[in-house]
Amino acid sequence: MRISVGIVKLGNSLVFVRRKKAPLKDLLILPGGKIKDKETPEEALARKIYEETGLTLAQKEFVGEYYESLVENGKVYGHEISVFLCSATGTAKNSGEVELIDENDLERRKADIAPSDYQMLDRTLKGDRNFTHEISVEKSGNSYSIFSEAEL
Repeated sequence: MRISVGIVKLGNSLVFVRRKKAPLKDLLILPGGKIKDKETPEEALARKIYEETGLTLAQKEFVGEYYESLVENGKVYGHEISVFLCSATGTAKNSGEVELIDENDLERRKADIAPSDYQMLDRTLKGDRNFTHEISVEKSGNSYSIFSEAEL
């Protein structure tokens, strides 16, 4: 499945969405989602960020790609993820699903964030660009962990 996600900056905070269903239920994820037929990754990104958060993209920069394999309860999910660094305008929805985290609190909140998303975020905020990575994540008990990661 092809997906676009945004590392969305709103002031000094980053925007996350709480996942409501499996996989990654109850974890914070980067806003974004499935790219529809005849839709560009950029169009999907703008559409999904607005739908999920109520925010309008102001700027976006393509920063890299992740090929994610996620194993949860015996089911394998495969995602080809286009990652963008973004700024946004507007007021985030007050729905309980959208959460803003100050950049200085990311390390403290790491356990609340989906592992692949945290890796994308960490890499991007450290200045990495034009990356292509493969990552495997597995759920064991109630937690997720990275099984492997490789640069392609």
